[in-house]
Amino acid sequence: MNEKVITKKDMRDLLIVLVLIGITWYVMRNAIDIETLKSLLSGMMWRYLFFSIGLLFLFWGLEALMMGWLIHRVNLKIERRRLPWIALKTTLVGQYYANITPFASGGQPVQLYILKQHKLSTSEGTAVLMSKFLIFQITVTLYALFLFIRSFQATPIASRPFVITGLVINLIGLAIIAFSAFKPQVLFGPIDWSIRKFQRSKTRMQKLKTRTRQFVDDYQTGMARLTSDYRETATLFLLSLIQLTAFFSMPYFLSKAMGIPGIHFLQMLTIQAVLYMCISFIPVPGTVGVSEFGFVALMGNVMSGNLASTLMVLWRLVSYYFSLIFCGAFSLITSLVKRAKPSEAP
Repeated sequence: MNEKVITKKDMRDLLIVLVLIGITWYVMRNAIDIETLKSLLSGMMWRYLFFSIGLLFLFWGLEALMMGWLIHRVNLKIERRRLPWIALKTTLVGQYYANITPFASGGQPVQLYILKQHKLSTSEGTAVLMSKFLIFQITVTLYALFLFIRSFQATPIASRPFVITGLVINLIGLAIIAFSAFKPQVLFGPIDWSIRKFQRSKTRMQKLKTRTRQFVDDYQTGMARLTSDYRETATLFLLSLIQLTAFFSMPYFLSKAMGIPGIHFLQMLTIQAVLYMCISFIPVPGTVGVSEFGFVALMGNVMSGNLASTLMVLWRLVSYYFSLIFCGAFSLITSLVKRAKPSEAP
């Protein structure tokens, strides 16, 4: 091997994970009653717990399915037999970096790098990721908006400003991304001005302008392919809706695993959608601390504080830490395999 097996970047990622675990442990230790936790765990209905973990795998599976679909629509040259692996790798590695960065901002740059490794151009990869992001954001925003309006009276007054702020921020971000996606040529003016302002060499200036125009042209071509079949696009929105429902329903089945009575499925979906809107704009890696506090605050309206805190522990262990460990292990293994065989792309 011509590279170190463990790099500084690997050590940095591990340190971030350990810090996140430490913060969560501190929050959980101060939020739960140990005796209540022991009592509930002793009577755990494991089939519901495993079903909840299965919902997380369903979430990833649908993400990979949509990613593979979008890749194929942008670049027809990639062999179909390679698509499942490329889509799965892009999904799980992206999920890991999203888990350890503020606003989940580390996921897409890593995914773009992986797509470039597998022979997609920068413009094609950007079109794929932009389309996936648009589909997800439109679906989750409308999903949360519908459930929030439906249960407005039942939403705690103190949390309403956070939900509304989250909805507004998501809608503004969605509008900006949609504008960039479908009218990228409008962005060429400011880019062209920046090149002329800061680039002194005429030769280099012309090269940069040519590359930028080529990127915009290729990007528009990729987006045109993605939006050419409205039936397929509608199918992607439907898959995204199923994906969100699977993820948001995990606490419901975890409450069933713990034997907590009186919880309704739609009620739990609403709480999760409201929680997502409340915390999505907070720049904390994995929304650690914020998710735990928000979950207990919202769940406190439908169950006792001890039960809400205990359910929160189980929910975060499954939805975040299991995800962090599984996707982190997957990322590390694929990285080590690539370093061991530098001539072969995994």
